[in-house]
Amino acid sequence: MPWGLKGFWFDERMGAGSGVPVGDYRRFELNHVGAFVGLLSGEIWLAFAFAMLLVGTCGRRSSRTWAKVLLTIGWLLWGITVWFSPARVFGYFETLLPLLVIAGAIFIIPPAIDAAYRICRSSKQAFGRLMMYASAGLIAFLLPYVLWAVNSLPSYTYAILSGLTLGAILLFLAYRSTVKSIGDHGAAKTETG
Repeated sequence: MPWGLKGFWFDERMGAGSGVPVGDYRRFELNHVGAFVGLLSGEIWLAFAFAMLLVGTCGRRSSRTWAKVLLTIGWLLWGITVWFSPARVFGYFETLLPLLVIAGAIFIIPPAIDAAYRICRSSKQAFGRLMMYASAGLIAFLLPYVLWAVNSLPSYTYAILSGLTLGAILLFLAYRSTVKSIGDHGAAKTETG
């Protein structure tokens, strides 16, 4: 057997070792998009969920009570899922993680759609900005994970903390921009109407 296909096993009782086939061992190469998507599939879904949470949160001033409750539960489930991200879980919790993602989606999607509809109806300019911020939030949240995947960040925990920090900054900017834009649009409507 070639050395690349051997592992080494040591039998203490016999005092001897022998080669054991363990498969081809080599560094995992991320040389095509499919490898990135496969490695970061869980984080990609979390980034899309973050973008929807950003939209729902920016529209919360105009949302109904049911949307605020669902959004709060969605943020909680998303936060738990981010902290126990796909690369950090093992054992029984590995089975629970997809259920958290599905439950989070159920709680996140309706308030995001409601907020997007209300903001679009209120101000097309605010809606355009919000979609720009949601796209930027998706990319900013995902970027540290991509850097981790190519070994530019030393640990997965740094990727989580960096993604959360960048996401929080964009959430703040998006919220401020959306509220200001809707406020300006509402003031203009009042003056002319």
